Amino acid sequence: MKAFPDELVRDLTKPELVGLLEILHYSNELQTQKEFGHILGLVHSTFSFPNIIGGAILSMDVDASDLEGWEATATQHWLVNESYPAGWLKEYYEQKYYQCDPVAEAIATSFGFTTTWAEMIGVCTPAQRVVFDRASTYGMVHGVTVSYFDEDSTWSTFMSCAGCVEGEDVRLKPVVSYILQRLHDRLVVWSRLLRQDGREKFTAQEREVLRWMSAGKTNAEIGSIVGLRERTVKYHVSQLFMKMDVHNRAQLVSEARKLGLLIAV
Repeated sequence: MKAFPDELVRDLTKPELVGLLEILHYSNELQTQKEFGHILGLVHSTFSFPNIIGGAILSMDVDASDLEGWEATATQHWLVNESYPAGWLKEYYEQKYYQCDPVAEAIATSFGFTTTWAEMIGVCTPAQRVVFDRASTYGMVHGVTVSYFDEDSTWSTFMSCAGCVEGEDVRLKPVVSYILQRLHDRLVVWSRLLRQDGREKFTAQEREVLRWMSAGKTNAEIGSIVGLRERTVKYHVSQLFMKMDVHNRAQLVSEARKLGLLIAV
């Protein structure tokens, strides 16, 4: 992680600085989609972006040479919509704008980027410009999109903030980039633990059982701690073995640590 950029502090108002510190605090605890949504809500309330969305996409699922043939629903991805207009998202998917959206293409096929929408518009084709023109009818004229890429897993994370007044996109561009940079590793860990349909691979009870297994507790001890019958704990352990494709507790804990599942334990 890079050192905190002093230039960000100089450009922020006092309320924005307080909000940023709160965002960074919660970024250290990020483990679920709900918590990510909470952070996006803080970005929304702290900075001058009425419209915010974020998520991740498994980039290796996307054929960069045939992006126009890519159906978004066939590619493993997830979204958390904080405040993008529902009407815009409906039109976006119904009209398949993702097939010509230069921002979506960059998220899916690049190694990460930070750009304002104005910068993207300046280099896009007339067909791509339609996406921005339609977005403007929903009040989203100026915006910033940031993406980071994980080479090991090929998951790309992104955050798109829009609807600000002209100039705020440029001022807050490095702030949005820094926030996602802080969130990226945890978002990748969480993304890798999703099932193909985008739902979480592990239940809350399985995570809790795994947490106490990593501390060396027996099934009986775990049951006493979390308030479950021992046979229920055994069932959760067997499910964890199957989902992680391991055969014993040591392997399970080792694999879980490699994935970052026990990062907060």
